[in-house]
Order: sequence, then structure tokens, then C-alpha cells
Amino acid sequence: MKKYKKYKATKIEWHTAVPYNWTLKKLKQVALIRNSSVDRHIFESEVQVKVLHYPDCYKNEIIKASYKFKKGSCSDTEHEKFYLRKGDVVITKDSEKPDDIAVPCYISEDLDNVVSGYHLTIITPDTELIDGAFLLRYLQFQGSRNYFEIEANGITRFGLGQRSIFNYPVLLPPICEQKAIAKYLDTKTTLIDSLIEKTKKKIALLHEQRTAIINQAVTKGLDPKAKMKDSGVEWIGEIPESWTRKRLSTISCKIGDGIHSTPKYIDKSNYKFINGNNLNDGVIRIASLTKSVSKIEFEKHKIELNDRTILYSINGTIGNIAYYKSEKVILGKSACYLVLNDCVDLKFVFYTLKSSYLKEYFKFHLTGSTIKNLSLETIRKAWISFPPLDQQRIISDFIEKKNTLYNQLIGKEEKRNTLLKEYRQALISEVITGKICVLDEIPTA
Repeated sequence: MKKYKKYKATKIEWHTAVPYNWTLKKLKQVALIRNSSVDRHIFESEVQVKVLHYPDCYKNEIIKASYKFKKGSCSDTEHEKFYLRKGDVVITKDSEKPDDIAVPCYISEDLDNVVSGYHLTIITPDTELIDGAFLLRYLQFQGSRNYFEIEANGITRFGLGQRSIFNYPVLLPPICEQKAIAKYLDTKTTLIDSLIEKTKKKIALLHEQRTAIINQAVTKGLDPKAKMKDSGVEWIGEIPESWTRKRLSTISCKIGDGIHSTPKYIDKSNYKFINGNNLNDGVIRIASLTKSVSKIEFEKHKIELNDRTILYSINGTIGNIAYYKSEKVILGKSACYLVLNDCVDLKFVFYTLKSSYLKEYFKFHLTGSTIKNLSLETIRKAWISFPPLDQQRIISDFIEKKNTLYNQLIGKEEKRNTLLKEYRQALISEVITGKICVLDEIPTA
């Protein structure tokens, strides 16, 4: 790629050198900045509007008139102050994670009666000094992301002070050059995004194919010519003649969940407190935010489990699943445990619990409005169809081999997806900081 003909040093640590004709400004010097106060309420006495809220703007970097905005209301003053116009850039000003701060989106079209929601900051560029599409890309480059993550304050929720936004340093090429850079990046990122989308669709298809194999194997077996009979359970349908149906309670020594209280945490230990979100495709994942407990606390709350135990998430995210392998953990209430009898194959039951037909049955029996919950009683009463034990093992081995193959294919596509995202970010950073020149003619000093 081409370079600019001449560079100069800067005092900004993430810009060691920039093109000679670029200038440094604070964001407040080139744009009107205001934090929205429009809440989610709707009062008939106020102005009826459409509202752009977090996380909608977080998921869409370009906001068009066709976007489905939420309904809301605001005062006349708020309507005048926070009305969104073509060319505005909107950023998130608070979130649960510091790296979600100052995520930008660009208003690319004239909107009809749309205002910004209260978790957002509106930046209206002075069009003679800075182009909104250029600012979008500038806020996306890694130096900007690092700056705002460091500036974010908070413990459980993070937010940006007005000073951090106002004084953010922006390096500006001439306005015509900004527009050329923005146009170039729009073209390139659109192409990269289409490749990312194709990769995501391929990953989704591979997941669907893997699930279809599991569903077929645990409900119909591996012999396509096997004689079938009615299972007697509507949502299972027909099963091979040699198969039987059993409730989960009849094949388990015990079924229960974790503690419904909060244990006493300590800074660091080998004993952990986990919930359903720690269960991931067969494995208990100990994340950086997983809480530690003392040995005394572990002994107080531990549940006697063995190597024939399957853990299943039943609150919030339903259906996360893992084998228990003697980990030193206390279970929370969103983690259900099933300790299986010797009469069934552990892996066969595991894959049946992963099947979509059983998940659909559980989904039908969920309770709760905002946070979904699957009761232990529903799990105990759930029917599973079973072949003889030797066939269970053959089927689970078959699924294991297919699962390994699909994991490899999915992993390959996920790696490609990651590389595309990294290339996209690197391209934005290189262009927006002047390390490479994308103009047809390189400016002279």
C-alpha cells in the first residue's frame, strides 16, 4: 500500500507519526456533543417519537430510515435537543462492560421523528471541519477503543464522563480527504462484512447439520430400515420396535439443583462457585469472573456427585450442558444435576439432552417472564426413548465421531471469521491514522 510523502510526530501515544497536513483537535472543537436524557417511558402528554436505544445502535454501525425504532415520548425541549439528523454519530456512554463504551453508529439518512435514548451521546459534526462517516471510522479504530475503555469509570456498570468525550483528541485530514477515506473504508468494510456474514451462515448450517444428526440418532437410531412403532409420546413420535421409553427420573439416582443462596467468596482458591453459564458443550468453564470460595465453604455446600453426573442449566440460559469430572465446585440454583443409573449409557443421555426435540419440550414448559426457568419436576417427568444398552453405546460412539468432525469444521470457519474481523479492524486503524494512503493522488506537504 502507498504511504504519504511526509509525516510528523505527535504527542499522542497511539499516533507516533501522522501525515504532515493532518491537524489535531479536541472532539468538542469540531462537533456539538450532548448526552441524551430521553427515557423508555411513554406519556401521552409528551411528544410522541421513535427512539434509538442501546443495544440497537451497538448492533448496527449504520442507521438508516428503514430501521425499526422503538416507540417513546419526550418533552418539547428534549425533542429539539436530541433529535437525530443525517450525519450525526451516536456513541454508547454507559454499559455493563468497559469495552462496550463509546461504540459508535452513524446516521446515514434523514430520519422521521427519531430521538436518541438516554444511554447514548449524540455527536453532531461541524461539517466544515469533520465528516460524520470519517468520525465513525475514527471511533472504531483500536486507539479510540483503548482510550475510552481506560476512561470508563465504574465497578458493576461503566460510564464515560462528559470531559472524556469532549477532550478526546481527533487527528483530522482536510475535509475532502476525510470523505475519500470514509468512502474507501465503506467499500472495503462492506466487502469484508459480506464475507463475515457468509462465514456465519456456514457456521450456523454446520450447527444445524450436527443437531440433525444427533436428533436422528437418539430418536430413530442408525438403521434406516428398522421397523418402527408409536412411542406413545407425541413429541417423540415413532421409535424403533426394540426401543423403550423412560422418564428421566427412572434412570437417575437423583436429580436436583444447586444452592439458592450466595456463598461467602474469597479472592482466590481452587474451589469455585458456578452456575448454568459455566456449562459449555460438555465442559465446566471456569472464567476470569468465576467466584472463588474457601475449602470450608466448599465443604459446607458441596453436593455428592460422581462420574455419571450430567449438569444442565435451568435458569436464564436454558440447555447449557456439561459432564461432571470431579471438579471442586459449588453449584448455584441455575445448575441442575442428574446422577444416572448404570442401566443407561452416560453419553447417550448427554446427547439426548442436547437434542433439539428435548429442548423444544423443555421450552414449552418454561416459566418466568423476563428470566426463564425450567423446573426440576419438568426434567424428572421428561420422556426419553432408549435402545438396548449395547446400541446406546454404538449410537453415542457414532455421534462422538460426527461431533469431532463437525467441531473441526466449525472451528475452521470460526477461525476464518476471527481473522476477517481482525483484518477489518487493522484496515480501519491503518487508514484512519494515515499509515497508508488510499487516495488516488498522495498529497504533498
